[in-house]
Amino acid sequence: MGFQKSVNQYLPPAVEGDFASSNPRHAVLASEGQLVAGSAGVIVGRFAWANSSGVVLNSGQGAPTGFVHREQQGLITAWLGEQTMLVPSGMAITLHNGGDFWAKNTVSVATISNPRLKAFASMLDGTMQFAASGSSPSALTLTASTATNVLTVTATSGVIQTGMLVTGAGVLANTYITGQLTGTAGSTGTYSLSTTPGTIASESMAATAYVETNYVLAGFSNGGTGAVGELVKITTGGK
Repeated sequence: MGFQKSVNQYLPPAVEGDFASSNPRHAVLASEGQLVAGSAGVIVGRFAWANSSGVVLNSGQGAPTGFVHREQQGLITAWLGEQTMLVPSGMAITLHNGGDFWAKNTVSVATISNPRLKAFASMLDGTMQFAASGSSPSALTLTASTATNVLTVTATSGVIQTGMLVTGAGVLANTYITGQLTGTAGSTGTYSLSTTPGTIASESMAATAYVETNYVLAGFSNGGTGAVGELVKITTGGK
């Protein structure tokens, strides 16, 4: 929230991106000024990816570089703005690849399981959801074929987005959708791929925007139920 307009009976436990404990934590090793926010800026309290040049975004391919801790680094630039979680382009960024943090849940979680549910980061915007290790949360089922680096989709169970990871028999590892070429937006049509699988006849494939991280779901806030939008604790200290 921005300027205070109400008084709550109880204080909130935290703001997303806050440390969830005083336990040891560690940052991604980088030189001074090496990691900077990219052209779209970086949103605090989400996962982020740094490229080889040190440019950081809330989107990327493969496992994220780290989590963006809240250290009052957001900068309000909008006219009459009261709040922001956005670190503007060009500002220095610190990423954490270990520790205990508060984060916002995007998919309902009923309980804290054992073994712990893993945090899966969206490669599209850095948000997260929780699922069993090795699973593919929110994966789409496609009926598709390939020719060189073009994916032709004839059926899909959901909306296809640029940046999704595609898997299937004969599909090369780390094959991502880089753009739509023809067809209905986000649905049937042709898409360009980041690799060249060659010719694959029509088969069942999967596409997902989520990648498993080294963080696990550690707990809810007092009175929390794991509902969508609630703050939850994530950690790299327990499996």
